[in-house]
Amino acid sequence: MKNLALIIGFINILACSSMKQLPMDSSSFLKELYKLQKKRKCGSYPQIEYEQRSNIYEEFDFIDYSADTVFILQSLDIQYSRIIESVWNNNKMISYVIQGSEIKIVPNDPLRVHKLIEEWDIASIRNEETEHGGLLGGASMRGIRVIIEQDEIRMDCIAFQEFFDMSKDQ
Repeated sequence: MKNLALIIGFINILACSSMKQLPMDSSSFLKELYKLQKKRKCGSYPQIEYEQRSNIYEEFDFIDYSADTVFILQSLDIQYSRIIESVWNNNKMISYVIQGSEIKIVPNDPLRVHKLIEEWDIASIRNEETEHGGLLGGASMRGIRVIIEQDEIRMDCIAFQEFFDMSKDQ
């Protein structure tokens, strides 16, 4: 009888641990991203970003919700009260501007900083920020890396000042 109870208990533990599900669509992925951003204090205005991304959630159909790495580059433009974002993976990139209660999809303009975020090259980002940051009042930027693997979503975040180097950013 004790063995039966142990076996049933073990099966229950396995069942509970496997119940943790990965977001299976754009909407639930955005919800999980919002929770992580809020918890990690990553993002300029996580609530606004979540609400606006939710308005275009169908645009995120390129993400593989079972296993993928998704990158987000966010620029906070205080002068014009807007957030400029790019979201991408190995297959596709989407860029948009959030201004007030409006969100507008804009043409992609991949920059060198996108490559540094994709490589998650923190040392180079910090070096560029030190040597070439703050020009013309440079915007506050955030790079976010979201790793989706089986039953978990991990997020890394870096905040930095916009940088520009004429010899590299043409």
